[in-house]
Amino acid sequence: MVLTSFRAAIATGLITDPEVKRRVARAEDVLGWMVQPNGEIVSVGDSSPLNLRSLEPDSPSATTQFILTGGKRGTPNPAELMVLPQTGYAVVRSPQPVSTDDHTRSSYLFVQAGYHSTAHKHADDLSFTWFDRGREILIDAGKFGYLHRQLPAGDPMRRKGFMYSAPQRQYIETTQAHNTVAADGLDHGRYGRTPFGSALAGAQQRNGHFRIQAIVNHGHWRHRREIILRPGQWLLVTDTAESRDGRPHDFRVWWNLPEGLRPVADGTGRLRLGWPDSGDFLWITELNRSATVTPLSGHRKPLRGWRSRGDRQFTPSWSTGFQALNRKKHVFRTLFHFGAEPRTTPFQHPFG
Repeated sequence: MVLTSFRAAIATGLITDPEVKRRVARAEDVLGWMVQPNGEIVSVGDSSPLNLRSLEPDSPSATTQFILTGGKRGTPNPAELMVLPQTGYAVVRSPQPVSTDDHTRSSYLFVQAGYHSTAHKHADDLSFTWFDRGREILIDAGKFGYLHRQLPAGDPMRRKGFMYSAPQRQYIETTQAHNTVAADGLDHGRYGRTPFGSALAGAQQRNGHFRIQAIVNHGHWRHRREIILRPGQWLLVTDTAESRDGRPHDFRVWWNLPEGLRPVADGTGRLRLGWPDSGDFLWITELNRSATVTPLSGHRKPLRGWRSRGDRQFTPSWSTGFQALNRKKHVFRTLFHFGAEPRTTPFQHPFG
């Protein structure tokens, strides 16, 4: 939306400053990375999943134009990793599409590790989404919209960071509606919290593997996250949750999945997921044997297992995860992998 206005201002000569034009050009390049393989804008904060490919908008960036038009115009991007270290975003698209019929074959990982303002900010520190093998796998709950009254300044929910009274909107903003770690059943703080900027600690690409690292302090506890992706094959997430106040805490890592992926526990702390139209299986294993949080979909009291794909839309999805209670420190090692059989050990990778 903003880029459309800048394009018009530059085209009509209202903007001539070279530095502004350089920044707008860079933003045009980055826009392509914000589009998932299915053509939708990635959900982060209050972004709506607008399908840009169906609109086929123009962009002066050749690589963005290639993504927006599904390869009909523009130039393929040779890079498979994009990092904005000051913003706090890291994106993997691998393999990059090179024609008109291979865009949904890309693995797509979007990591959100930035906090610059409370505006449109959800309780989603270090959350991420993942698209692979032509499907959504790990999802963001969405936006729902600003459709109800704003809470007064003294309301207890306002002091927790919520602006609107609708329970659906409040759920969408919670930590458990995102793929990240929470402590003591509380959401990540927003009200009165000083924005930390970017929490990215590193991003590397090596031998067909990708690693994203980030760290954020939540006051009384700290969260370190390492994500290693082997596109089309597996994803390993290591979450270190550690007390900073000397007290034990209840830690939970939350995973949110689309409605078509029904998690089935096999009795060993492992989850198996399958698609109705495919013999493909996805396995979720917590390698440190943390207790499984019961998978729920469309649960109402309390709300859990929901997503919003547009304003006023609130439909069931799947919510699950793992937990470690009364700990001063715990490491979750969650392995997602495709295949007919489960694994009990991680795959080898080049990052040590």
